[in-house]
Amino acid sequence: MKKRLISSLLTLCLVLTLLPPAALAAGSMTPIAGVTLYKVNQRDPQSHPSVTIPDIWNNWNVPYRLSPGGPVQGEIPWGTVLAATASDGTWLKVKYGGRDCYVYQAKLSKVSQPDIVCSAWAKERLSYYNGYIGTKDVWPNAANDWTKPITRADMAEMLFLLFRNGGAPFEGDMPFYKAEHFTDIKFNQKIGGVNIGAAANFLASMGVIPSGGNFNAAASVTYEEFTEALLKLSAYSNKYLYDGNLGALSEADIQEFAVGGDTSAGAKITMEQARILCDANKCWTDEQYWLVRGTRQGATLMDPGVFVMDVSLGKYPNQPHVVIGADGKGELSNTRMQKFKVTYKKTVPAVDPKNASFTIPMKLFTIQTEGGKYLAIEGLPSNRSRLITRNAEFLWWITSRMNDLAKTATIKVPDFHDQYLNAAGRSSKDGTHIITWYSENKWRENSAPDYPHNAEFNFYMVRGVNSHTPTVATMLRHGRNLVSYPTKTTYRVGEGFDSTGFKLVYKDDNDGGKITELLDYGFYTSDGVKLTQGRPFQTAGIKLIEIKGDIGNGRLTLVARYFITVTGDSASQTVVKPPVSKKDELAKPRLLVGFRIEAFPPKTTFKIGENFDITGMKAVYNTLGLNRVDDKSTNITDKLTFRYSTDGVKFVELKQGRPIPFTSAGRKLIEIQYEGITKETYWITITK
Repeated sequence: MKKRLISSLLTLCLVLTLLPPAALAAGSMTPIAGVTLYKVNQRDPQSHPSVTIPDIWNNWNVPYRLSPGGPVQGEIPWGTVLAATASDGTWLKVKYGGRDCYVYQAKLSKVSQPDIVCSAWAKERLSYYNGYIGTKDVWPNAANDWTKPITRADMAEMLFLLFRNGGAPFEGDMPFYKAEHFTDIKFNQKIGGVNIGAAANFLASMGVIPSGGNFNAAASVTYEEFTEALLKLSAYSNKYLYDGNLGALSEADIQEFAVGGDTSAGAKITMEQARILCDANKCWTDEQYWLVRGTRQGATLMDPGVFVMDVSLGKYPNQPHVVIGADGKGELSNTRMQKFKVTYKKTVPAVDPKNASFTIPMKLFTIQTEGGKYLAIEGLPSNRSRLITRNAEFLWWITSRMNDLAKTATIKVPDFHDQYLNAAGRSSKDGTHIITWYSENKWRENSAPDYPHNAEFNFYMVRGVNSHTPTVATMLRHGRNLVSYPTKTTYRVGEGFDSTGFKLVYKDDNDGGKITELLDYGFYTSDGVKLTQGRPFQTAGIKLIEIKGDIGNGRLTLVARYFITVTGDSASQTVVKPPVSKKDELAKPRLLVGFRIEAFPPKTTFKIGENFDITGMKAVYNTLGLNRVDDKSTNITDKLTFRYSTDGVKFVELKQGRPIPFTSAGRKLIEIQYEGITKETYWITITK
């Protein structure tokens, strides 16, 4: 019996030893009976004492974990109310984002009631606030009862915050600043600490609410009155903020918002109805803006299309590509590209990552392989969740900077604003896993050492939904405009490159909108090989083609990128050279103003010890017109300098007719300089 007891105790000790500390801590927590609420509202001790509200410089969010003392998985925004289910005095177990989380209890304050109490129908609609939302039947006497009608003061505050995207009025904001339209409320008069006077008089000046007589701040508002004001606000914004390009909200749009409760014209509108309408309108406006802008600028993520994805690690063009590995999961590759179909689905509200009382628009997309599989995450995201593929649709929250070429974006699972899709460990090596991981929610310069470049993805459009090339802009803007890409995008090995169909124009709004076709451009592969008309392709694969030119900014610039596919076996193919037109002959790349290379050195392969040879090269200098091809040229080839460096600091010069300064085989990038300035580069290959 004694031996059996000792054996049992030893087994128990072994089990306890093998259990992780987090599991032991979670098991020692005391359950909390009933509904006990805590709020994220404790000041960050690092914040300046004079700061009284959260801002982007002072992060008052509370980190959450999936076990007591475990690694941080994300942050809970300031102002969030949470339902606590257990505590050990140090760690508090709460419900957030659909799962059990653990937070440091000292960072929260116990509260007696929720910040949102609503009807049963509204609770699901407002679930994007992520914290605890009460219902009227459970909290009949709550101060923040959103089932109650709003006042005219509430309406003025909500509509003005919607117009200013959360900002308060300030002097110089509009030409009618300080105009007063009511007898019972002055400009800048505050009610309950809020500048209702400014908001009401601004809205009256804009024609959003009727002016004259008494404002009646405490009076209730009908559903019809509120929605009419919302329609007028949208029309005003469209006219004065978006130059009529956005389109105005309509009654049909409001119907599609599908607000519950009593929506008859004379019914008193409640806070829950008004908040849902404002949040829906915010998303509608954001969606319209990006859709219109995407159509006009072309090749944006809002346009359905096929893209390749790179991660912002290293220096372009040597950035690793996102591919799906043999195990059906995401990883990096430095040698292989994969095409993904990106489709915009909808824009919905999300809680602001910094303040739970505000919402932001969240644009949702699907990403699919060419075989139709959806890129996804298994379950809810946490550190090290792998990127997988599956048959069922999966939505991604993609935030993109709208630049012209690469659409640089961050990718997250909806409502998890701190779990970023990224390349594990900031590694760019082949096979690196694509995972989700917590990234601290704070403002960073992208040049800062801790900036998460491994969580930035560059989307390059391969083709639009109805084309073989990227979507082009539908409206010409002042300056350079790409009108059409080369028509041919599929080749066989040995077939010659064909730029037919490419068109680039310059619109000059300072000259009555005059449009001039530009011919000063060249085509290059991503590793710098120049593609002249008819040059045959030697290898198969997906190739990224870059279009570069100089249209007056003084240096070679990237105009656009597109992709081609080369198939076949060179041994069995006949070289096909497209005809060279006069336009093709003129389409030569120009570098700095007045300088251009008309012919690169034809000899690009040398044996170790062989003499360097640029015979056949021609560089000229001229005074250039708009297309930079029509003026007198002076041959300056003999004034060029050729040099090579491994680190960009120490250089060795290569001289015509002298042995090359290389003792090892490989590709070498040679700089071509004129008057001490690097004008162009080209590759040579050294063999033994």
